[in-house]
Amino acid sequence: MAAQLFLNGLVTGLLLALPALALILVFGILRFANFAVGALLTLGAYAGYLANVMFDLPLALAAAFAALAVGLACVICDARVFEHSQRRPATLGLARRPRRRASPRAARALRQPWRQCPP
Repeated sequence: MAAQLFLNGLVTGLLLALPALALILVFGILRFANFAVGALLTLGAYAGYLANVMFDLPLALAAAFAALAVGLACVICDARVFEHSQRRPATLGLARRPRRRASPRAARALRQPWRQCPP
């Protein structure tokens, strides 16, 4: 009973860690937050299921087929969708507001909050 609970917890933890690790690695290497990781993992799961059930491949070959399918999808997405985003600075896609110049009094108050600004 305890061994089964341990294995269930390990599998659940790995299922949560895999997308997080993929997102961290992609952002660390490309300096671009690719949030399509979940969709690619789902594509891999469906490709593995399709290979195992429809084509009657063993589980190891179905996993290899799923890895190839996801790799091909990543190459296509990178070439078609994310290529122009990799040339930009790393952001989360949020719109930036133009910065307004603060008055010298407000800037001094922000730099030195412990001092009182003269009226």
